[in-house]
Amino acid sequence: MSVTIKDDLLKFVVSDDGVGIPSSKIPHLFSMKNDYLRSGTNHEKGSGMGLVVAKKALDELGGSIKVDSKLGKGSTFTITLPVGAQKHI
Repeated sequence: MSVTIKDDLLKFVVSDDGVGIPSSKIPHLFSMKNDYLRSGTNHEKGSGMGLVVAKKALDELGGSIKVDSKLGKGSTFTITLPVGAQKHI
C-alpha cells in the first residue's frame, strides 16, 4: 500500500498478487447488480457490497476509485480523495 498527496489529492494505492479480475468484469465491480462480486474471485463468501459502498462514499466526497487487474497477476485499486474533504454522507 502507498499513500501520497499531490495537487490537493490524497491517493491510496493498494495492490495484491491474487487471482486477478477478468477484464470483462471490471466495469461492473461497483454495481449492486454484479453477481461476480457476491461469489468473489475465488468463490469467497461475502455480501459483495464493499466496493459498492466504497464507491458511493468516495463519489459523495468528490473522490474516486479505479481498478487495474490482470488475471493470474493480481489487482491494483487506486483511491483518490480531495485533501480536506469533510462532507458528511
